[in-house]
Amino acid sequence: MALISCSKCGNRFSSQLPACPVCKLDPRGADPAQLKKAALRAFRTRIYHLNMWSYLALTICTAGFIWFWSASRHGQDAGVIPWGLIGIGAGGYLLIRLLMIRAKLIYRKTSRA
Repeated sequence: MALISCSKCGNRFSSQLPACPVCKLDPRGADPAQLKKAALRAFRTRIYHLNMWSYLALTICTAGFIWFWSASRHGQDAGVIPWGLIGIGAGGYLLIRLLMIRAKLIYRKTSRA
């Protein structure tokens, strides 16, 4: 009994199982069209997850802005925490968008091949 890696999700499972328990792909009887379809599905899932992370980064940036705005509106010093939240949120958003662009380019290249 050996452990094999799934070509779709990367999960390691026993060679005695008929298919991957996570994504249900049969690595032994998979034709190239099925493998391509599985790879495209994995890219779509990755793009979806990156999109959700970008929403989180925007929320962090917005929270920092609201904190800064509300403190300055009441004449108080906001400190460095709001600026840190704005910086982390904006930097994270830009990084995630770059990763999304890269994933979309790979997705288009894979879907055309």
